[in-house]
Amino acid sequence: HGDGRLEGIEYISGASDPDDDSNDLSRIADRYPQLLAPLEAGDVVFFGGHVLHRSKDNFTTDRFRRAFVGHYCNARSFTQWGANHDDDDPHTAPSVDPETRMTNGSHILARGDTHLPFAQPTFGTPCTALLPVEERRKESEYAAAMMADMDSDDMGAKPAEPE
Repeated sequence: HGDGRLEGIEYISGASDPDDDSNDLSRIADRYPQLLAPLEAGDVVFFGGHVLHRSKDNFTTDRFRRAFVGHYCNARSFTQWGANHDDDDPHTAPSVDPETRMTNGSHILARGDTHLPFAQPTFGTPCTALLPVEERRKESEYAAAMMADMDSDDMGAKPAEPE
């Protein structure tokens, strides 16, 4: 949102304004049918990465809503997002390839296997990235296929048959 009280969350001119008349993205969103999803405190929403989404007013008067965003990406996908590209910033991810700007080395390998670089979890969170390469390759043969069904819009895990 760009709430000035949150350090490190910058205000994006034309996109961070909650007023529809001032927000440049409102005219794009207004071209499509919109669905209001009233939620209660503690509710969680999952949606695909290609779904245009936004938040309307929060009824809490003393703070803005908070969010955690997680992106699911195929481990074999070349990515150029998710790391800071500012070479003068001391927090720039050292795993950004200077020629291609690939950021795969900034992303944790949650499951499966890949030939691309990947990061280790900072806090030791159990995941495939911590497995030895032989075990990672064996485990990846039976990984569940997490993908949205484009016909039904259902999201789900469909375990692969090991036999």
